[in-house]
Amino acid sequence: MVGRRLDSHIHLFERGIHADTLVDDELRRYNELRKKYRIAVALVVGYEGTPEHMGNNAYLERLARAHRWIAPVRFAAPGADVQTLEDEFVGHSIYLTDWRSDSLATSRIFRDLREASVTSRRRRPIVSINTTQDAIEEHQGALAQLEGCTVMVSHLGLPGRPAPDRLTARAMLRPLLELSQHVDVVVKLSALYATDPDIGGKGAAPYVSELLDTLGAERIVWGSDFSPIAEASSLEDGFMLRPAVAELFDAHYIEGLFGRNLSTVLDSAGFRQNDEEYVGAL
Repeated sequence: MVGRRLDSHIHLFERGIHADTLVDDELRRYNELRKKYRIAVALVVGYEGTPEHMGNNAYLERLARAHRWIAPVRFAAPGADVQTLEDEFVGHSIYLTDWRSDSLATSRIFRDLREASVTSRRRRPIVSINTTQDAIEEHQGALAQLEGCTVMVSHLGLPGRPAPDRLTARAMLRPLLELSQHVDVVVKLSALYATDPDIGGKGAAPYVSELLDTLGAERIVWGSDFSPIAEASSLEDGFMLRPAVAELFDAHYIEGLFGRNLSTVLDSAGFRQNDEEYVGAL
């Protein structure tokens, strides 16, 4: 049985993901889920890619000051000037498909993001990347500039379709596996609905199995994908492992998936964790 959990991928917007709810409604909803599933810490992925989401970085910075279970990553807009990362953030959030293909400018910005994020406390900042496999391949050179960061690839890297077997999964994940040879990659087991609509998870399991064998169990972390998953699938799908995927993890791996692995990443990113403090607040 899993004790406390750490969630590697959630979103929190002041007026909700569609900018149509009461202020802090998403925060209240997630706090209810924190209590139900004993979530001690959540990595909150910043996003300002559309007009209705502008201001999310400032909102997450305020939340991080008030709620010590929140570990936010700051959204980095394509082409924006790089600024020193505020202490409240553990790294950056990049939506890679919005960036120009492997250009000198992108490489320079990624290098500057890394250099602007490292401090004596944040010795290994997190770069959370939402991406497709095609985008990883197109940006291999620029992504190499993130050496020294923990590059967290969301949603299995969106391989795009269910895999009937390991051979197919290996071929679809080739850009991600190649990237892992050059930078420190951790993969989020999140938003499986985007890869496999079958709630049983048979089409996602070959991808997870391939990642377990190639990257290692310590480089896979669980993420709920709150709140987008509530519309795309169901909340239960985000907070529970699909049967075919669950079969791949023994008790030791489960503890790492739901907590220990992300705890190690957050420690390197300078996020102070205290079990008694965080779990006691649930």
